[in-house]
Amino acid sequence: MNLDSASFVEWLEARFLPELPDFQWDDGARTAILVIDLVRGFCDQGPLASPRVDALVKPVGAFLQEAQRRGVKHFCFCCDEHPPDSPEFQAFPPHCLAGSSESALHPHLSQLGLGQRFAKGALNGMLETGLPAYLQAHPELDRFVLVGDCTDLCIFQTAMHLRMLANARGLSWQVVVVANLVDTFDLPLTVAQSLGALPHPGDLCHAFALYQLRLNGCRVERYSSISA
Repeated sequence: MNLDSASFVEWLEARFLPELPDFQWDDGARTAILVIDLVRGFCDQGPLASPRVDALVKPVGAFLQEAQRRGVKHFCFCCDEHPPDSPEFQAFPPHCLAGSSESALHPHLSQLGLGQRFAKGALNGMLETGLPAYLQAHPELDRFVLVGDCTDLCIFQTAMHLRMLANARGLSWQVVVVANLVDTFDLPLTVAQSLGALPHPGDLCHAFALYQLRLNGCRVERYSSISA
């Protein structure tokens, strides 16, 4: 890493993340909250479970309840769900098989009784799921707030799909990623080498994904009522 790259990483940690703007509530009637992949297979069960992701569940639950109090009526839960022969298993260990407990929404969130579940078989929650048809059926929605995991994978892919779709169609959509209500997993270099896997420094991947989202026109904001 050259000096300029090192300075950039330092800036991400010291300036970019701490200086993110506060999340602003808006008209609930035009807002949809997309909860991405807070399923048990990424929280507390299976080979891809992460304590960093599991720690999101309670603050996200509180955020959703506050959103409901503020008039938000559209809650979309995008949940990983794969057949046993999913091509995705060439890149990741088998996870979130359809009908398994891993593919179930975390019970802390399911007990809230909010919204609709959308099964997804790829990182992108807008690709070959019921979500595009749902949004088409609700043209009043033009503000999409994303929470969940993983910042650099499913959050990134879904937010970018929405942002690029809006750009291509000339739509005045807002795509908002709540920085402290998303996260990604951590796989240190030494552990990755022992597993024969690619390393994945969670803090850096999280920060750089948020930067890329903002660079591409998504709003990246911090919900000040949550300390996570």
